[in-house]
Amino acid sequence: MKSQSKAIGIAIGVVLIISVFLFGITLSNRGKAISNGYMDSSEGGVALSIANTENTEIIVNDLAFETPKIGFFSLGPDNYCEYTKEELFDYYGIRFDISSIFPDMIEENTDSYGIFKYSDGRDMQGHNFIWVNLSSNKNVSIEIIKGGFPKTDIGVVADGSSPLASTISGEDVNIFCFDSDGQSGYYAEFVHKSLGFAVYGYNFDEDDFVRILSYLISC
Repeated sequence: MKSQSKAIGIAIGVVLIISVFLFGITLSNRGKAISNGYMDSSEGGVALSIANTENTEIIVNDLAFETPKIGFFSLGPDNYCEYTKEELFDYYGIRFDISSIFPDMIEENTDSYGIFKYSDGRDMQGHNFIWVNLSSNKNVSIEIIKGGFPKTDIGVVADGSSPLASTISGEDVNIFCFDSDGQSGYYAEFVHKSLGFAVYGYNFDEDDFVRILSYLISC
């Protein structure tokens, strides 16, 4: 009888050890999944969080302002330097075409390309590239300025704190969402190749807006 009780005790002990070991593996794997941008799926297993990869993490801030606006200045014709599109791309050292990722979008204002500059030659206000999709009311506005951020009135999030930066292809990007006055979409600001970008995506969802940012950073 004693030997039978001892055998039962040993068996229970072995089961407990195996259970603890397996539980530890489960916790370890769950921790690794969460740290790598994964989260538990309601249907079991894990699911990758959209747009979060090894060198990309998306954080969207709420705008502190009801409607995002680019800060324009009272500038005279003496400050304006006109370019062709190719000359402007050469000046910036970058080339891009939003219709290459969204074929239904067409570029507007193609008759005029130029930059407002200070008297010392520094960019005062960059050129604003605009693409539109007339059937879906989507439009993209991209202002670029050489040597710093474009002049915008965006600076803080809704609670007055500094924005949390996203990471796209290893580069820091501040991304904001807005929804007011019948307009909704996203705004982003970042520096790439010593160029300051201010990007607006009206009536875009988050995934497509991030596609635009990823594309620009790849150029």
